Amino acid sequence: MSTGPFYVVHLYSGRRRDADFHYYMQKFLDTGLQRFSQSVLVISIDTAIDDSMNIHDVHLWQFLLTTARASQLLALLLGPPCETWSGARFEDQLDDKGMPMKGPRPLRGAPDSCWGLMQLSLRELLQIQVGNNLLLKGLLLCICVACGGGAVALEHPAPPLQIERPSIWRTALLKLLCGPGMPFRQYTFQQWKHGAKGVKPTTLLFANAAIPRTFAAHEQHHLVNPTMPLIGRNADGSFKTSAAKEYPAGMNFCFAEAFGLQIEARFSQCQPSDSSTEVPALAQQLAAISACVDRDRKIQPDYQPI
Repeated sequence: MSTGPFYVVHLYSGRRRDADFHYYMQKFLDTGLQRFSQSVLVISIDTAIDDSMNIHDVHLWQFLLTTARASQLLALLLGPPCETWSGARFEDQLDDKGMPMKGPRPLRGAPDSCWGLMQLSLRELLQIQVGNNLLLKGLLLCICVACGGGAVALEHPAPPLQIERPSIWRTALLKLLCGPGMPFRQYTFQQWKHGAKGVKPTTLLFANAAIPRTFAAHEQHHLVNPTMPLIGRNADGSFKTSAAKEYPAGMNFCFAEAFGLQIEARFSQCQPSDSSTEVPALAQQLAAISACVDRDRKIQPDYQPI
């Protein structure tokens, strides 16, 4: 195990908010790993927090890649944007009065067009480019972190029942990562059992963390399965799928506990030096920015031009 400083990163985290993953992860470090908590920084990264948190920035990307390769990134949580993958694009769109309305058309297909359909507009091609870029960069970090013994969880909608609809889980790349000899596994669950307001079957790509056991142990059995699918628009014109962009508190708690237990076990096997280590200026800046909860920030569209 390398020397510190160490990091836990939530990539594509969305805005900072109450009871998010950052909150529960920091709480676990402060209570369960007090001796080493000063050596571990929790960082949430998203342009919804600050414009400087753009993964296309060379300095930010190099920081993430370098720390991951040096086994300093102890845990990585990410939910690559699913805007261009959404199955809602294939459904009939209705307004709040139940009248048909025009919605965004499909940009991907399956099995041979998961990475993008032909004859898209320039704007749609840019959306596809951004979506593919964010997913592939996230997967590269996942591989580096997992191979260094770090905990990983990548969240994305579960594959739809319709085989002609696209899903990252239907790409050859994801099938390869979950194949024999690879450190990754998949776990599918229902977010509503952890407090989500809508129906959203979800699949996780995970490594070096007890994800299935933790999520099963913390299902909230008093909750009722919601019947409203997240398709169409709300009365204010916003897409109902926006409600699924932020993880419920129960889900954030599960991620934090699974990661925290893995970090605790890793430190117990090979305790890092408790001597002070210099934290890079960029890491200090990122940690300081993401430490602030901004309740007034709004959910932003996934599509952000490179």
